[in-house]
Amino acid sequence: MPMRHKSLSCGVLYLVLALFISLAYSADAPIAEFNDPGAAILAKVGEKFAISLASNPTTGYIWQLSIMPGKNILVMSGHKYYPPEPRLIGAGGKERWVFRATGEGRGVMEFKYLRPWERNVPCDNVKIFSVTVSSGAKK
Repeated sequence: MPMRHKSLSCGVLYLVLALFISLAYSADAPIAEFNDPGAAILAKVGEKFAISLASNPTTGYIWQLSIMPGKNILVMSGHKYYPPEPRLIGAGGKERWVFRATGEGRGVMEFKYLRPWERNVPCDNVKIFSVTVSSGAKK
């Protein structure tokens, strides 16, 4: 019986250890964040980066991603609105998009700040970001 109890304890210990290791590796690593369209975005295949833009959806305006490079260069892996801290009624926060570089290439991403229900209204707040994705292999 003591041997069986000991192997059961070792099994539980290994299971707990495996859980902690998997949690450590699944935690998101910090990623580069951009909010200035004048700054060139340089990424390597497999890397993630984020674009954050000031936003206040209480006004009806939201950012729309209107142009993006093909999925052979970038894929979007998330989009979320973050309210201000402290949370004040009517105060703006930020919208944040996360992208993952999938292949080498160049392109632009265009964001328009608009009210989605207003059709045929010119958008006067447009942000264009340039993106270059490289293989990251040393030559």
